[in-house]
Amino acid sequence: MSDSVGALILFLGVSLTGWIFVGVALYTRGYQKKKEQNERALSSGQIVDLVEKVNQAVRGRPVRYYVPVVEFEANHQTYRLENENGYRQKDKIILGQSVEVMYDENDPTHFHLTEDHANAASSSSLLRLGIIIIGCAAALTVFNQIYHLFW
Repeated sequence: MSDSVGALILFLGVSLTGWIFVGVALYTRGYQKKKEQNERALSSGQIVDLVEKVNQAVRGRPVRYYVPVVEFEANHQTYRLENENGYRQKDKIILGQSVEVMYDENDPTHFHLTEDHANAASSSSLLRLGIIIIGCAAALTVFNQIYHLFW
């Protein structure tokens, strides 16, 4: 196998996870931007309840998270809906807390909390991690070209 083909295979193989993380991060950012463009009407709301949810993790262990239930008025109607994002810590949700809600005037069931930055935070973390993995793959490829670590 030639050095350049081997280097390409090494880089692509090691960086694949990084590219996947970058893709997911960019998709999440696009999704959030689209939500913000459609959900522009403002209302005051209140956290009135929380719902405990359980997902099965990769190793079969349950992962518990908590989703706030928000009540707000839109189009002369009261809505009581679960927020899109949940939290691993139950104490992050304060019952009775006042919140600002941005909603779609055409369909108020599509909403987000103005202070909820969970999607942005997770996409930024994934983007950083993906870039680090791709950078490490590039460095490993260069070191392999210089020191012939693998072939």
